[in-house]
Amino acid sequence: MTDYPTLEEARAAGLFHCNCRHSISLYQEGVTRPMEHTEDPRGYELSQKLRYYRQAKVREQRRRAAAFTPEAVEASKRRMAAINEKMRPVKAELDAMMTISKEEA
Repeated sequence: MTDYPTLEEARAAGLFHCNCRHSISLYQEGVTRPMEHTEDPRGYELSQKLRYYRQAKVREQRRRAAAFTPEAVEASKRRMAAINEKMRPVKAELDAMMTISKEEA
């Protein structure tokens, strides 16, 4: 049997840092099938862009809620529309990638 680090050792080495996408599951040697194709640089890049745009939308919603004038509200609506326009193709590509990966599974 191969010696693996304990969960505590892995955490001390940086596992589960902020924005870590790892998860915990049971691994039984000889029973659990190893994951394949775990590296997906394009998918990661798209997910980070989508995350950025979602955070921008939240910031803009806060700005709109604090707006005092109708002009400020309209400017906020324009900025939100621009964010949505940038976000749409990123989300579409990421959704397409997710659909393809589900079909392969």
